[in-house]
Amino acid sequence: MKSSDSCILSVDGGGTSLKAAFVYKNNVIKDSFFSIPVHSDGTEEEIQEAFWELGHSARLMEEKLQVKASGCAFCIPGPFDYENGRFFMHHKYEAVFGSSLKPWLFKGIGRELSICFLHDSTAFLLGACAGLSPLPERLCGVIIGTGLGFASMVEGHILENPSGGPGISIFGRPYLGKTAEDYVSKRGILRRYRELSPFLREDTEVKTIADLARGGEKEAQQVFMEMGTHLSAILLPIVMENGFQLLFLGGAISKSADLFLPALKEGLFAAPMEIRTISDSDSDYVPLRGAAQYLFSSYY
Repeated sequence: MKSSDSCILSVDGGGTSLKAAFVYKNNVIKDSFFSIPVHSDGTEEEIQEAFWELGHSARLMEEKLQVKASGCAFCIPGPFDYENGRFFMHHKYEAVFGSSLKPWLFKGIGRELSICFLHDSTAFLLGACAGLSPLPERLCGVIIGTGLGFASMVEGHILENPSGGPGISIFGRPYLGKTAEDYVSKRGILRRYRELSPFLREDTEVKTIADLARGGEKEAQQVFMEMGTHLSAILLPIVMENGFQLLFLGGAISKSADLFLPALKEGLFAAPMEIRTISDSDSDYVPLRGAAQYLFSSYY
């Protein structure tokens, strides 16, 4: 397969949904995007069903678009076996720990595909910096959602550890008696808002709190500003040590960057670094393009 004449199935495997699209020449094919709900804390059968549905929907999309993917690029957070496509997580997908997702996906699509796996933060950063000219020598990306991801790039090369995860990881770093992810993530926002507003409903989402903040509620505004301050404190020593020149913000919670960006910039004032956000209209496509780029550059 050559990137100039083939399309691939690109998948972003999250904790609540499996987002996918077909990519041709590093561009997402028009109207090829689709999303499958997944309960990562569900049973083995429920998780298998979601991945089967992903493959089945991909096959239907191929028929609709009259294309046929020659490979699959699958980005997913860790811990994960990126060589064999097996789950090693305990905080989600625990019911399928040690299992490979490939048989479920292949059963749904009706055939086996050449497939590569990469960390979702790697896919995000590759997609975010695609087309940048000139490309900064040192850049990084933060992904804020269910968890806290980080990726970095030096001289055009992603920094990875031997297992395929980020070369620099921040989610588990000790911070204020807990970990960085306890303060900068979905659960961090919900926990802090619950402390300030004890009447928080169990089904409240971060987007609801963001809407309240934009509507003027001081408790909601405080939660996001505090998160920006926490993130700056976590990032500052890393940025200073590595000399990063550009930071991309991604993930679902970064769609509310307007609420925490002032505090983040204030806390990073000592670091001469540009900060960029991804537009809402492009946020789903960035990791899919990045995963596709990784497949093309690594395997073909």
